[in-house]
Amino acid sequence: MDFGAAGDGVTDDTAELLAAIASCENVTLEHGKTYLFSADLTGFCDHQYFGGSGILKPSGSSSVVVDGAATGVELELTFNSATHSDYAIKIMDASRTRIKRFLAIDAYGGIY
Repeated sequence: MDFGAAGDGVTDDTAELLAAIASCENVTLEHGKTYLFSADLTGFCDHQYFGGSGILKPSGSSSVVVDGAATGVELELTFNSATHSDYAIKIMDASRTRIKRFLAIDAYGGIY
């Protein structure tokens, strides 16, 4: 799915990432791209895939958050941010969340 994010690691892609998640379509992060985000990425839909070989670069205390509103979310993520100050992934009261792959590079915290 082409969701319009720059993926250059400098431009804030938060709005595009959130819109892609809200579409309830599977979201693939493209190889060779780095997606900067400055707010929690949340609002996943049932059985939605979010990930790929692209890199997520959170700023501040932003995280990927899967909560009880979605069942069966699948994550495949790489995080890289020396300025990150919270957990990379937060799974809160969610059912059947699957982490297919997770790599944290210079991340403050991994999974909560």
